[in-house]
Amino acid sequence: MEIKSGTTEASGSRSDIFINYSSVIVSGTAGLFLLFAVGAIYGPGGLGVFNQVFAIYIICSQVAALGIHLSVLKHVAECVEDVPMRQTVFTSGLVAAFPIALGAGVFIWAVQDIVGDLLNSPDVGYGMRWAALGVFFFSFNKILLFELNALSRFKEYAVYQACRYVLMLMTLGLLIALGAPGKNAPATLAASECILFIFMLISLRRELNLPGLPDLKLWTRRHISFGARACGGHILLDMNTRVDVLFLGYFTTDRVVGVYSMAAILAEAAYQLPLVMRTIFNPRVIRMLYEKRIADLQRLVRKSRWILSGGMLLAGVIGVIQFPWLLPIITGRPEYAEITSYFAVIMLGMVIASGYVPFGLLLVNAGRPGLQTIMVMVLVLFNMVGNAILIPLLGSIGAAISTGFVYVLSVILLKAFAHRYLGFQI
Repeated sequence: MEIKSGTTEASGSRSDIFINYSSVIVSGTAGLFLLFAVGAIYGPGGLGVFNQVFAIYIICSQVAALGIHLSVLKHVAECVEDVPMRQTVFTSGLVAAFPIALGAGVFIWAVQDIVGDLLNSPDVGYGMRWAALGVFFFSFNKILLFELNALSRFKEYAVYQACRYVLMLMTLGLLIALGAPGKNAPATLAASECILFIFMLISLRRELNLPGLPDLKLWTRRHISFGARACGGHILLDMNTRVDVLFLGYFTTDRVVGVYSMAAILAEAAYQLPLVMRTIFNPRVIRMLYEKRIADLQRLVRKSRWILSGGMLLAGVIGVIQFPWLLPIITGRPEYAEITSYFAVIMLGMVIASGYVPFGLLLVNAGRPGLQTIMVMVLVLFNMVGNAILIPLLGSIGAAISTGFVYVLSVILLKAFAHRYLGFQI
């Protein structure tokens, strides 16, 4: 899907929305099968190891990207009709990301034993070496995906998002067939990102055009400046979804983490429903802010929030009813029936927040990435304090309560920051 000349605003068609929701279904299904396979073959302990490595991997990948993907999204969307300019913006973003991604990968490899000792799990430490390779490619893939988003190439974006989880599942199948031990399950992260990088780079080859040295320096500095202010919020935002798992890993055992993380990831899978609309809305929101069409933006918020909240509520009810008896049957592990309370509490917070999820990058899209970082910093601080207090007091359900509350707090803060710093209400 190419960007047509003369387009002043990118907007997703019904087919774009449909294929992105289909991508979520495919990704979610593949992700669930991945979890079920790890949990069934390697047990709750193996699943706990995998999810602890995955939590660290997600956080470190955001550091490696340094928010440059957000700068690419914003600036490409603003100059989408100027082909040479958007090529300069995109290519400079990849160049700027290379030394940062390489440094992050080397660092993760170097601290693998330290992480294993801290979490009392040598297998987690071993899995870090796979995370190191995956992080390097993941940081570039963020830029490639956000370039597709900025260009409103939603169909390709959806296909590649689904490919990530399908490739992970295929890699896991190969590992199981080879009889590899559970500590190698994080290899799925590295293999999928490497293959995905090759596919997307080929797809976006026409957008690659190395600019002259003056333009390259200008845009490299601009990307790093914008990204450095934005990355804190993006790193913390992903950290916020893993804080509960990491705190449980510190306070409890790999088995407890495995059971809880099954509930948390199932809830996160449902959360992809409103996140699809953020992908579709991102270019449109950027153009509305750039052209100061605030009334149009407010109408968009009002129109979408009730539909999304209703959809999430339905997903939550179905999950609470189905998962407690379905998961033990699928995995052959009766302990996964314990997820009901975790899932219900987390989903309650998600339902309340879901109507505003498509506008979660509002401050970044408005060119205020530093404010986004401050807002998310408050969320993570609340989540960390909540987990540190509630897990020792209430056990693993305390992690679910803290996580659910932070989703509600995210809406309160987004509305407050938009009113205070952008001058309008949402």
